[in-house]
Amino acid sequence: MVRCLAYNDLVALLGSFLLMYMQLYMSEPLVDSRWFCALRVVLRTFGLSSGCVAIVMAAERWMALTRPFLYQKVSILYDNNMETHLKND
Repeated sequence: MVRCLAYNDLVALLGSFLLMYMQLYMSEPLVDSRWFCALRVVLRTFGLSSGCVAIVMAAERWMALTRPFLYQKVSILYDNNMETHLKND
């Protein structure tokens, strides 16, 4: 999981650097095009998604440490639901 987050952050960081240098050194009509804007949105999504995953992981760990009985109850319910869905598929 951590390796996937690291790769995700690396893609977002390298993509942002690439877009920044493209904006500095390429012609203005090319930089103001739709594909450049779409690429910027896609790479921004990479950066935001890794942050969201980190927040969810932190909230899950906080719940496990501060409310262990509730966490155990929720995780058991989740595991049972997943087993039911897997058996039905």
